[in-house]
Amino acid sequence: MTKSILVIGLLCICNFLYAQDLNLSQEGAKYKGTYKDGKRSGRGTFTWGDGTKYVGYWENDVMEGYGTLTLVDGTKYAGYWRNGKREGFGTFTWTNGDTYQGQFKNNLKHGDGILKMKDGSEYSGQWENDMANGKGTFIWANKTKYIGSWKDNKRHGQGVTISVTGKIEQGTYDNDRYVPCSCPPNEQYSVEEAFAKADAVFVGKITGFAGDMTTVQIIQYWKGEILDNFSIVVKLGYNSCDWIFFQNESYLFYAKKVMNGVYYTNLCTRTAKLKNAEADIKELEQKIPCIDKNNTSPITNSMSSGYVCGCDGISYRSPNEARKNGVQSWKLGLCGNKK
Repeated sequence: MTKSILVIGLLCICNFLYAQDLNLSQEGAKYKGTYKDGKRSGRGTFTWGDGTKYVGYWENDVMEGYGTLTLVDGTKYAGYWRNGKREGFGTFTWTNGDTYQGQFKNNLKHGDGILKMKDGSEYSGQWENDMANGKGTFIWANKTKYIGSWKDNKRHGQGVTISVTGKIEQGTYDNDRYVPCSCPPNEQYSVEEAFAKADAVFVGKITGFAGDMTTVQIIQYWKGEILDNFSIVVKLGYNSCDWIFFQNESYLFYAKKVMNGVYYTNLCTRTAKLKNAEADIKELEQKIPCIDKNNTSPITNSMSSGYVCGCDGISYRSPNEARKNGVQSWKLGLCGNKK
């Protein structure tokens, strides 16, 4: 909760400054610049009685266009104005070193912008009515990072928090609180049940990412459609129950088919990192039949070949050749020391 409070506090530092009295008829105020039809128009400098100063453009007696407002304490806004209010792109600088650079509307942060704090914290993203709303990234001073959706200065919706310790919380946030994954109790299956329900079961290594897809190089195979180069594509998700996969890491997958050659899995399946899947792999090797002469259909439309070591201890020139002989499971490469 400490970080949640910190986010809200840092994003709310501007409001009281927007109440600055910019009464152009204030006693002691003076203007030096051009006029049109008796009204301030064009470039000019207006100085209030307390020392606040505006240098920039005017139209019809109000600040309009680009100009710089400097308050008596040194706080400064340099940017665009419309009808006497901050509107469009501008930079707001506080005396403590905090800065906001981005879009304004009706004197408030509104649109895309970056708020940088003197302690190194930073928010970059969308604003509405002076608050973080929409998509944005917040980086704490210790470099912990949140990337995702915001509502009224709070993490809300889909997002991911990455801490400096390497801990990752991906998924749904509700009113600045992370909503952890909760798997239905009736979906806790044994290895054999999970195998039967899955459309693809294999051990694979993550080799690349493209959009919301990741390519997996097959190491050991039981079932599923294979693409070129012994690969399968796994669709990524961003909910609390979705896996966060990492380049070059290996996993045992129990996956459901999304479309030809594309599969999906989540934390509610028996999918696991390879280092945690030894028991499952041993059970699959022992309980899933190695040979099924009634199942000899090709498992890939690819014409490419490459040796696989069948569960029968025989090397085959391709996955399809192994399947043609009724072999249901294999490992990538030749058996034993054969070359």
